[in-house]
Amino acid sequence: MELNKKRTALTIGALILSCTMLFGCGREKKEEQATHEAEASSVETSSFDAQTPKSTDAETPDKTPEASAQSVSSESIPSRVDSELADAESFVSAGMYDDAREMLSSVNRDELSGEQLEQYQKIETEIYNASQSAAAADSFTPEMAVRIVEDAYGIQIDGDLSGLMPEKNSEGVEFYRMQIQVDSQNAKKTVNVYQNGDIEEISSEPIAFG
Repeated sequence: MELNKKRTALTIGALILSCTMLFGCGREKKEEQATHEAEASSVETSSFDAQTPKSTDAETPDKTPEASAQSVSSESIPSRVDSELADAESFVSAGMYDDAREMLSSVNRDELSGEQLEQYQKIETEIYNASQSAAAADSFTPEMAVRIVEDAYGIQIDGDLSGLMPEKNSEGVEFYRMQIQVDSQNAKKTVNVYQNGDIEEISSEPIAFG
């Protein structure tokens, strides 16, 4: 009996040992399989990351700092043509028409925008009007002086006007000196006639009859 018990005990121990080894191998195989699956998943993820392009929005801004600076600069700093037109306009306002004309001559009309061309033509017109006024002021003719006297005294002056020459007073103002006869006043007068219509009587004497 004792021998049978020992054999039975050995048999049970062998079975337990075999089961232990069997389950142990199963765990090892399962762990090994899980490790392989994890490595395969890691390889696939790395391959996907390598094939997928990364976003470059953060690395490549819409505008570089240099481009942005140039854009701001072009908007805030007036162009050469704008500066030249502004200078010409300032010269006109100051009555410096020759300087304004010279400034306009440096502007290329073909480069002007619609607004710039309108400004250019406005300045050009102002310079022209000023030059016409200056020319009129400088062209005080004998005929103009005679007309002023005729209107002032109600007389008519006939004769050759070639002898009338312009003179200037101490202040540099131009005038014509002429002798006239005013029958309504029974007087002969010597007068200085100015372009603004002023008449300065130098002398007056009665007309002799008989």
